[in-house]
Amino acid sequence: SFVADEVKQELLYLYSLTALYMGDYSKALLLLDKLRAMIGSKKNSVIYFETVYLSGIAYTYNGLCDMGEKMSKECLAIAPDENKEYYLFKAKLLESMAVMRGWTTIFLRDSKQENIEEVCEEAKKYRYFNHLAHIYTYGYGNESTFSQYTTVHSLTEDELRVLRRGVDLALKLDNVYFAMESLKKNVFVVSAFGYFELAEQYYMECIDLLKYINNPLEEANIYNG
Repeated sequence: SFVADEVKQELLYLYSLTALYMGDYSKALLLLDKLRAMIGSKKNSVIYFETVYLSGIAYTYNGLCDMGEKMSKECLAIAPDENKEYYLFKAKLLESMAVMRGWTTIFLRDSKQENIEEVCEEAKKYRYFNHLAHIYTYGYGNESTFSQYTTVHSLTEDELRVLRRGVDLALKLDNVYFAMESLKKNVFVVSAFGYFELAEQYYMECIDLLKYINNPLEEANIYNG
């Protein structure tokens, strides 16, 4: 029976999305490559943009963050004319994910993104609050930030507030697990600057949040420091 190309593309897109959410990144990339080939030269379309965008996510979560960055640059170039600002934001969001190593490592040697504050503001505008909590956590307080400080530097109240933003937003979203991840980052950073009482306070917050999750492994990790 005859199936329109648009329907085939939508089905292939949904299969790709399913594979991505299930963590089968290699399969997702294979399906997305087929979809891109099927779409062909219609590169100013929403579905082509989404195909490149999802490919960038799959590459990044598969550990190929350089390819994720490459896909983000392609997304910038092919953003559809309709609602273009939104798609440009998604391209920059993909760049954030790739630069910050897929949001999997709480302490990075370098996660520099030139337009990070712009991305944060746009994430608020488009209500991507969970993504914003991740950017607050992974995009700040990394080794590249420390390199500008002398050994006698003390964190200011504003710097402490910036470091805390990811925790507070995750709690507001009831994302308890990520709030704990963000607290771990805060414990690491403030300890590095000698704020051991504050580190203890953050650690106890983690302990308190354990009652909201049912994860024995995570509980063991927290109690083991």
